[in-house]
Amino acid sequence: MVQSGIVGMGIDPVSASYSYQSFTIPPKTQRLTGTLFWFGGPTRDLDFTLLDSDSNAVGSSASTANPEVITVSNLPAGTYIWRVLAFTNPDTAHYTITTDYCVDATMLSADPRRELDFAMALAPNPCHVLAAITFALPQSGHASLKLYDVSGRLIRTLQDGPLAAGRHVRVWDRSTNGGAIAPGGVYFARLESAGRALSRKLVMVR
Repeated sequence: MVQSGIVGMGIDPVSASYSYQSFTIPPKTQRLTGTLFWFGGPTRDLDFTLLDSDSNAVGSSASTANPEVITVSNLPAGTYIWRVLAFTNPDTAHYTITTDYCVDATMLSADPRRELDFAMALAPNPCHVLAAITFALPQSGHASLKLYDVSGRLIRTLQDGPLAAGRHVRVWDRSTNGGAIAPGGVYFARLESAGRALSRKLVMVR
């Protein structure tokens, strides 16, 4: 499961900004992993906390790393909340949270009755400088993720090699394969793996 959001400015120690994302943990979950990735604006640091339905903290990550990762085990089924905190953030920041469940020793995306789907999502879209492309592979193998302009010309290769099954994130910083800065306009991200392909439109704002 992938959730996206925006957190506002924060100035330590004067003020902090919070953003929240709710979700449901299914029964018989053995382990949960949440990965917070942020981009856009001159962001310095975001902190990451998992809250239960009574707003009690049951997991946290407050390093200077990007992404921040929280892993917790044996939580009861129910509604939980991801809290994103900005306190040294001079501008708004876009973020994505990827949530994975381990149910009966099998990693699943959002529904424990289903296998991980072949999927891809882009955020933010439209974007100004950075775009995060999150994608899921049901099986290990060769995967390619490439960006094309509207004429079909290859602009940037973000992935072209073996990858394990699971969720992955690649970031496009507007640079081309030749090292130039791509102009504003419409682009297409194309993901290929195991004989399957997905394309998504991405708008880069000037």
